[in-house]
Amino acid sequence: MATNKEIVSYVRANYGFVPQDCWIAHARMVIRSRNGKIDDTVDIGTPSKPCVEQKRIALFAALKALGDGK
Repeated sequence: MATNKEIVSYVRANYGFVPQDCWIAHARMVIRSRNGKIDDTVDIGTPSKPCVEQKRIALFAALKALGDGK
């Protein structure tokens, strides 16, 4: 699993913005729920600041490129 620092570096280099940690957490939660890979041992709850719609594509691409968004 990629670290937040790796994801931030990827997004900054390829998309020109720095994502917030809460956006990364939300994007991971969305991808895992789509793939049916919800980890019941970790309660991340509802993010206080969900990922901005316009930034999700970049975060999904970064997670996929770094091995998190299967």
